[in-house]
Amino acid sequence: MNDPIHQMETIDMKLFRFILAPLVLLFAFAGCAGLGTSRESGSDLHVRLSDKPSPGAREQKYPVTVRIAPYTDGRGVDSRYVGILEARVMGLTGKQIMLDREVAGLAGEMMQKQLGDSGLQVLEPNAKNAQFQLTGSIKTLSVDIKERDYLNIVIDSTLTEVASGKVIWSGVVAEKKERYAGSSGNGKQDVADFLRHGLQVVATKTSESLLSVLMSARPDLFGLDAAVKPVQGVTIHSTALPTGVSPVT
Repeated sequence: MNDPIHQMETIDMKLFRFILAPLVLLFAFAGCAGLGTSRESGSDLHVRLSDKPSPGAREQKYPVTVRIAPYTDGRGVDSRYVGILEARVMGLTGKQIMLDREVAGLAGEMMQKQLGDSGLQVLEPNAKNAQFQLTGSIKTLSVDIKERDYLNIVIDSTLTEVASGKVIWSGVVAEKKERYAGSSGNGKQDVADFLRHGLQVVATKTSESLLSVLMSARPDLFGLDAAVKPVQGVTIHSTALPTGVSPVT
């Protein structure tokens, strides 16, 4: 004779399995999807800029204020695209190297840090009391990892006087470099550091060149005589130098 209680327990267990099994599968698929997304976003390149002044940064600021408008990306590719990946790199997957943010944002932030380190007072992009404004566009920026690592950066920048709209300095800075990663290959951080260093070189050259021209165009702001320091690797399009002032060689 069948036990009614046992029969009820058997029915309840079957119902429980019938309901639970689909839920378990649903959570499993959701978990896998989440892990896939995590791995994909986790393979994006992250370039960290220090909040502290760089070694050799000017401690005393000049009485000159500059606001930096958001840099634009004129490359015609995805705004986070960095380059192609044809060699094994620990921490990176896929055939494309992507940044975890917009490349133009990183370039603008690097310019902001470098101008601050050079002694200029960098204000918010929409600051009304800024004396000058820096704008710029990324013409080329790529880090391709192949049999060797290839870096190519070209950034165009322009410094204007806010009150008059006059162009004080306009130029383009290019940085091209290649290297061999060594027998052990690259890690994700190595690629990030390679890009960061390239951007830092471009930002440093931009800062040195425009500051030299600005000091010559407006020596009254710095208490200096007009003299321009040439910077290797910088092609100057135009300046607002006083008549008779030419770059110092």
